[in-house]
Amino acid sequence: MPDRCNVDVTVNIYDNDTKSPVNGATVQLIDKSTGKVIETMNPSGSSCTFSLEQGKEYNVVSTKEGYETLMPVSIDTRKSSLEKRFGKVEKPMTWEEKTYVKETGLIVETFNRKTNEPLSGVKVTVMNASSGEVMKESELANSNRHEFKMARTNDIKIKARLAGYVGETKSVAKADMKTIQKLYLTPPPIFINVYFDFDKSNIRKGAADTLDVIAGILTEYTDMVVEVRGHTDSKGSNEYNDKLSVRRSNAAMEYLVAKGIDATRLITKGFGEVEPIAPNEKTTGEDDPDGRQLNRRVEFKIIKGEGAGEENATSEVPAEEKKK
Repeated sequence: MPDRCNVDVTVNIYDNDTKSPVNGATVQLIDKSTGKVIETMNPSGSSCTFSLEQGKEYNVVSTKEGYETLMPVSIDTRKSSLEKRFGKVEKPMTWEEKTYVKETGLIVETFNRKTNEPLSGVKVTVMNASSGEVMKESELANSNRHEFKMARTNDIKIKARLAGYVGETKSVAKADMKTIQKLYLTPPPIFINVYFDFDKSNIRKGAADTLDVIAGILTEYTDMVVEVRGHTDSKGSNEYNDKLSVRRSNAAMEYLVAKGIDATRLITKGFGEVEPIAPNEKTTGEDDPDGRQLNRRVEFKIIKGEGAGEENATSEVPAEEKKK
């Protein structure tokens, strides 16, 4: 037998549980003596072929998003090992190996809703959607990626919580557990706007949709207390606008009370026209209808509970709501 021979090894990737082929994995060939990655392949299918040097030992590792990496496969191309395995060694040599990956039950990633950056330190709780039973929990100080080994046999709910943030709860069907679930937490300060028509304090449809969201948040966070802060544009007298802002604040409060929110958790205040968030007039002195619309609002500022902060920040408002 020659000291050197061509050794081509085809690696086939399989699911550890179903034994079915797994497409699109990343396969690494590693020098066993040094731990150095020699070659990386990303086949679109479920197999790839490495041309190896005779006389060395290798490890092959397969990885894929949503899968757990299992033990590496050892490949020994030393002469004695080849003769022991195959008897007669001829040039070239080809054979196949199997490597396995195991589906991770669930992957959850958490993000800052304002910046879209990864958010670590979040407590993630996975519950049975039907019974509410807690199935898994994870809290990682230095990572936003939570991996849970669990069966995909039940629909679930995922809760993400971090002190000072408004968290998110997400329902996930068992068929969708194989995809990465991304949850977004809203950072402090929390500040939500509801808009009104000119000289009106009734709740219009777009405002009702926003108030329904707020009602949901208050229902989930039972210790949360908010200021309901009414505002107006600059048309009309100060005295009139003071009263109009109070009417707007009260209208929003009454809507939430009708949704089951305790009135003691809603502190109403009217500020009239003195705290605009946009110009009421253009630099030319002309009327600015877009700016006035933004000023005709009720703000919700969290003053106790999750998301309470010292300063205010305006949340994003749907364009169709702003234009009304």
